[in-house]
Amino acid sequence: MRRWIAIAMWALCTATAVHGQPTAYTTTPPAHAEILPGYTVEAVKTRLDTSPIDQVEGIWEFPDDCTTLVVERLDDSRFSSQFRYRIVLLDAENNRSAIPGTVMGYIVPTAQSDKMYVWLYSGIEDEVFAHPVKCAATLDSDCSVLTFTKPTMKLKIRMNLARLLPTLFKGLSVSVEPQTPGHPLGFRKIYPADNIGIPHQIIYL
Repeated sequence: MRRWIAIAMWALCTATAVHGQPTAYTTTPPAHAEILPGYTVEAVKTRLDTSPIDQVEGIWEFPDDCTTLVVERLDDSRFSSQFRYRIVLLDAENNRSAIPGTVMGYIVPTAQSDKMYVWLYSGIEDEVFAHPVKCAATLDSDCSVLTFTKPTMKLKIRMNLARLLPTLFKGLSVSVEPQTPGHPLGFRKIYPADNIGIPHQIIYL
């Protein structure tokens, strides 16, 4: 019950922000993950098949933790233009309590088309994913693998660890300080297959 109350409260706050005075996320994403409706693999595939997409967009898997996600273009006036994409959960085999439609993070492109930053939520707060951390990421030459550097943090205060991506976030804590990066991890693109291997292009306005 506590879980669903927290989700309902967050949805109410989100609706207020969207329809009321916009909240600007200029340099960092929201402190807590949003939960969006209508995110099934079938529904997402339909949207991808009927919309123009670039090489970052599509369905990806995080094989280390058997998690399936969609990367999609972010069209939300609350965010600055640097937040070009969001990462949304579709399925988590190892965590059936995870809710499809949970925003797991955001992607910020750079001037180099194969280099970007990935923001991923690293913890749980009131049953909602929270505490985004920033990782440097690289898109490979055929646009099928997005690797990023595992953030290594200095422990200050312990917290509930992320249950969704334990391989990535094992040992993180609240009030953290970045230190030396760990080994690369990444997402592997699985859909649509027909735009894997086409050169990646980003148009900057």
